[in-house]
Amino acid sequence: MPWRDIRLYLQALAKHWVTVAVGPAATLLLLFAEDVFKIDIPRSVLGLAGVAGVFVAGFKAWQDEHTKVAAPKGSVDPELELRRPQFEKKIAKLNPEQETVLRHLVQVGDSDAMQLRDNFFRDQGKSVRAHDARLLLLDIAETTGVLEATERGTASPRYAIKPVWAKLLVEWAAPPTAVDKKIADKARALRRTLAASFDDWPAGLNKLDDLTTWAGNLLRGFDTTDRALKEIVDLRPEASRRVERAVGTARDEYDAAADIINRLFKKGGLSIDEHNREAVGTQLREAVAHVKECLAALDTLFT
Repeated sequence: MPWRDIRLYLQALAKHWVTVAVGPAATLLLLFAEDVFKIDIPRSVLGLAGVAGVFVAGFKAWQDEHTKVAAPKGSVDPELELRRPQFEKKIAKLNPEQETVLRHLVQVGDSDAMQLRDNFFRDQGKSVRAHDARLLLLDIAETTGVLEATERGTASPRYAIKPVWAKLLVEWAAPPTAVDKKIADKARALRRTLAASFDDWPAGLNKLDDLTTWAGNLLRGFDTTDRALKEIVDLRPEASRRVERAVGTARDEYDAAADIINRLFKKGGLSIDEHNREAVGTQLREAVAHVKECLAALDTLFT
């Protein structure tokens, strides 16, 4: 069993220290009663009382962790979840300006170029031609496929949200909650630490020596990154659906990378010979991919 898992378990157990202490306290009371009332209490009963608190606290710790990874709040629409990966790929194609305009469209329902120019851009203190606003709407529609023209045959078509993407867009465009903002603030430190692990290799981790050095550096920082990740995972049940999913993805990708690295370094070091060289390289590249996916999930918390 990896030391990292043992440490996380003990941290979860420590939250229920009062329950843990109940067992020894009960044992002391039974010993006191045995002495005062001159009764003979079986040693097995004393032993069971001593460890009962640990078992109960362990169950409570399991409940806490189970709550964090349980299904998202509310009922889950299977069709919605089926479309979600495709939706996320579509949204990832947008530049910051297009994202801002699309969020505006989600709020107002629909818009044409003239309204976008006179309402949205003017409120932002920007001067934009109607022609440029029309091209912007067209680009968003063609890039993502989440908009549709509701008025055709005019110089300035009106665009609206396609109904099939409406729920996902409303979820995506919702303003962050107080918990969302708190998670984002805490996630920045985790992201900085993980991203810094790649700083020495701006051209990429191309050699096995590069990969092993990177993995060793990451391993030594697990105490810090584990704590930072736990802080945002603890807040996950209270977050919005979008942030809840992002934190869950970041956690899963981080754990996958940590499992690979802990497995390879389980004896305190990494032994490489001609027989396992290729396999080690493959596993470390997989760990790199998981960390990069974790970073990508964390990035969505800041938008």
